[in-house]
Amino acid sequence: MNKKSYIIILGSFVLVLIGLIIAVILKPTNNGEEPIVRSEEYLKYEKIFNFEISQDETYYIITKLKSDHANDHTVVIPNTIDNIPVKKLIGDNSNFVSWKNVKVIEIPDNIEYIGTNLENSDNNLADNVFIADGSLTVAINVSPQNKVYSSVDGVLFNKDQSILIRYPHAKVDEAVYLNYVVPNTVKTIYNRAFYRNERIASLTLTENVEVIGQGAFDGCVNLSQVIFNENLKEIGIEAFRTCAFKNIVLPSKLESLGSRAFAYNELLQELFVPSSVKKFGSNIVSGCSNSLKITTSKDNFDFLKSNRESFGFKEITIKE
Repeated sequence: MNKKSYIIILGSFVLVLIGLIIAVILKPTNNGEEPIVRSEEYLKYEKIFNFEISQDETYYIITKLKSDHANDHTVVIPNTIDNIPVKKLIGDNSNFVSWKNVKVIEIPDNIEYIGTNLENSDNNLADNVFIADGSLTVAINVSPQNKVYSSVDGVLFNKDQSILIRYPHAKVDEAVYLNYVVPNTVKTIYNRAFYRNERIASLTLTENVEVIGQGAFDGCVNLSQVIFNENLKEIGIEAFRTCAFKNIVLPSKLESLGSRAFAYNELLQELFVPSSVKKFGSNIVSGCSNSLKITTSKDNFDFLKSNRESFGFKEITIKE
């Protein structure tokens, strides 16, 4: 091959390469469609939240509050974005840590799930709602038109207020200790409803409360008194873990006592278990004082003694 032929071939190759580069640069987006043009509303909310469209493209899911707005006093969740409803508020696995400094959260009409588990969000009411450690939230306010949630004085409930979902961390001033009376409408205190609330000191369960959910008062280190009602049937796993009780008399209709229900109550000296309790979890009083007494009635002594393993094999005595 002479020099002239070589130059012609090389030149042709360079021209083809340049043509390919230009084609890539100028290639249309979206399979030949025009580039997506976002509305002002979309761009507005994109600056505040991370959000995504559902698989069927019928609603939006908010997944995070962006750092530039993490210290806003009030965050209003949009009801729609470009006329598409916003239906779910997901905290991912961070337990809503991006929201922890927000004082007031406004929930609109269309929100139908708040939680950390998107995969199960079609089946569950909620989970781990705004429980980030050290949260400064004072109020969670819900639109009266919302069909799933409601709120009373900043406390989050389900629609008919039979389930207390979340009592905000900072609803009570740091200098005040809360003596909380559960509203009469409530049948269930939901999982982690008061999780790590260090300002609650005493609790009164009104007559309709039947269930205290998993971890409902876990980490409430200043909770030292609870007045149980006689209709309570279930105390969930870790419901009162790491509280400050000294003496507990469980109510006479209680049926189920979950694992680690009173674990790490280091001040607890006596726990009375009635004969109504037939279902026991494990390690109910693990981490409690070695001097803790487990007491029961005479007619329940033999049965409870057969379940000593659930109480770390602590001695069972009869309370006259």
